[in-house]
Amino acid sequence: IIMSTQQVPAINEGDTVGHYELLELIGRGTYAEVRRGIDLYSGQEVAVKIIDKTKRSTEDLRRLNMECYVLKHLKHP
Repeated sequence: IIMSTQQVPAINEGDTVGHYELLELIGRGTYAEVRRGIDLYSGQEVAVKIIDKTKRSTEDLRRLNMECYVLKHLKHP
């Protein structure tokens, strides 16, 4: 999950954010979009959720932080 406190510029297929190459859009919600991506270190295919925090309430941000915590500690095949 990538969160920004600044206005997020347009994201295009092939852009790199952190160590992820972003590919096609998988889905879009109220305050985030999910793109297929490639981890440039491992080559593993991943889903990258890009969240715009600029218009979120304090409660929204609390929930987002909890989601980040849970996803960071999730172990699956």
